[in-house]
Amino acid sequence: MRGMKRSLHAGIVVFLLLTAAPAFAGKVKFIEVVDPNALSSPRAMLAALEPMKPGPARDALMLQLDTKLREKGAPLDDPEQLDALAGLMFQRILEDMAAPGEVWTWEGDDAPRGDVLIREKLLLFPGRVSSEFKKDITVTPKGKRIDRSYADTACKVTVQPAKSEPEWNGWVETKGWGAAMHEVKWMDDVARVAVTVTAPGKAGMPGPKHQRPAWIGYFKRPKKSEPWTVGLFAPTQAKEQKAAEANVSSLDAKVQATEQHKKLVLALRMEDVRMIPPTRTALTPHEANWFSLKGLTGSPVDAKTQGWLEPYRADVSPMVRAAAVVKLLELGGKAKGGELADILVNVRLTQVVADAQALLDAMLDAGDAALTDEQKGSLAQLAGAGEVRSLPDVVRVKSQGKVTYFRKAPYGWEEVKRK
Repeated sequence: MRGMKRSLHAGIVVFLLLTAAPAFAGKVKFIEVVDPNALSSPRAMLAALEPMKPGPARDALMLQLDTKLREKGAPLDDPEQLDALAGLMFQRILEDMAAPGEVWTWEGDDAPRGDVLIREKLLLFPGRVSSEFKKDITVTPKGKRIDRSYADTACKVTVQPAKSEPEWNGWVETKGWGAAMHEVKWMDDVARVAVTVTAPGKAGMPGPKHQRPAWIGYFKRPKKSEPWTVGLFAPTQAKEQKAAEANVSSLDAKVQATEQHKKLVLALRMEDVRMIPPTRTALTPHEANWFSLKGLTGSPVDAKTQGWLEPYRADVSPMVRAAAVVKLLELGGKAKGGELADILVNVRLTQVVADAQALLDAMLDAGDAALTDEQKGSLAQLAGAGEVRSLPDVVRVKSQGKVTYFRKAPYGWEEVKRK
């Protein structure tokens, strides 16, 4: 190497290597290296990403940006802004499906673009956009792997939310395609929007099939009073759309996952779990895979990293909380009595409930948390006199042949019974 020049632009270090080898003498080779010290904010990361070409450097920086926004960003809860971001996001998703690349096949359970683009309606899981949201998107499918009767023909798709979760579940069970937006996080006027698309189940095997990749886009605005615009939306990089967990990385099952990638996979699986109806008494094969939290590279969390489950143990979704606790126990961790009682109240999965009750009983048999006279008195009023076994947050009363569980509530004791 005879000479080297160094420049820094938006956190990307570009080395110009002048090679001395005879075959390449005098030629310049550009190597992009991410300088983490120069990229401390989402805005700086996004500015660095926008001009970068696909490759390991961009993959690493996108995962760094994604992790920052997921873990440190604030939830966006303004309906008007959420609708605007949803419109931008679905426009880009459908445009990518219609693009001339050969990543997408046309029809079938693992070929969303054909079915989605000609079905005319994509129904959204409710709650992450306003009930008034509706977006008509027209795209023109191109490429070789397209039914010739639809190639270069305008296809109109209407994207709108279901009125309720039961309506959405009824639609995606067997009738049509659906999608779910993940919680939108933003920081430094950069927003992360993620979407999972679902294929309809079949009459003999109802229940939606969640499609890979999950779509993640990053949006920006100069300041709060101005509209959001697309910052970065990366087309899927895998050879087949189902071969990558998300469009932000080319990583697939054959590549060793990094810690940031494993955390992303865990977040994606939890969003899959969030869509499982809490009324399920048994899981479909697809749902069982999501509930196990497994990804293309196996489980993203192990005994050493079980702390990653902590935020999900307090999630608003009872199914997410249950999946986190079940995984924690599988990895040798310890659940709280209140978490097991929560499963008994809010989850109907027969085996999960049975396992939770057996473990709760074992913990109560060994537990002997001290109760005040006032607490004992209130329990006697609720369940009658009898044998009381207690944990810090759950008690069991056996009285006159009846077993009743109670958990602590802001107003006193609350009976543990299914809603």
